[in-house]
Amino acid sequence: VWKGLTIDMTEPGFAPDRPFLLWVHGGGWDKGDKDAFRSEIEHFARRGYPCGSMQYRLSTHAIFPAPWQDVCAAVRFVSRSWRRVILVGASAGGHLVELAGLAAPPGEEPIETGRLADRGSDNPGPAVVAGIVSLAGVHDLRYGTMKALGFPFRRCYEALLGGSMDDPLIQALAEQASPIAHLDRHRDRPCDCPPLLLLHGSEDRGVPVALSQAMHQRCASLGIACDLHLLPGSGHYIQ
Repeated sequence: VWKGLTIDMTEPGFAPDRPFLLWVHGGGWDKGDKDAFRSEIEHFARRGYPCGSMQYRLSTHAIFPAPWQDVCAAVRFVSRSWRRVILVGASAGGHLVELAGLAAPPGEEPIETGRLADRGSDNPGPAVVAGIVSLAGVHDLRYGTMKALGFPFRRCYEALLGGSMDDPLIQALAEQASPIAHLDRHRDRPCDCPPLLLLHGSEDRGVPVALSQAMHQRCASLGIACDLHLLPGSGHYIQ
């Protein structure tokens, strides 16, 4: 994991029964930083929620699965102190929080989502993702989906995955990088999947609304708890 991984956290003193809100910024995987959610964090902190905003490796420095690994590392770090973690991400950040909550990067164990672990000082237990909030998230990077949608955000896509989407090897990697493709691992026990809240502006021109609609429909077909709220008149940037 990147040694430069940092998390800005609210001051300690919150009740441990409150879930920790871990915020992950967007920016097409190649820009943005952890200051993006400062006002939102202040809003929730005033209401008693512990919060943190993390910086992950951008595609200008490291390709996939580097940012996925960073988010998983951040969740495990936060879980040393908090029993429940809710992941909140926007756009590319929505994509990353979904991946972290639904599956694990190659060579890593999935983050625990189905039960609350014992939190003894000698055994902090696995991280527990209690929920995922995705704001205009990118749920599906698979070639067929991108082609059907006219290849939106192609430059960002190819920078993240490290090659042309016309390359079969990159197409295979795109499958692994698609949160919607990881829902099936929860088919037998949908209750073990963290519930998802999807928010998407009806006028989003950056990430097609169809991606959130398809994610919601797939969750419903598998019995996974997922709410979709389309925000009338809103574009890509949701406040």
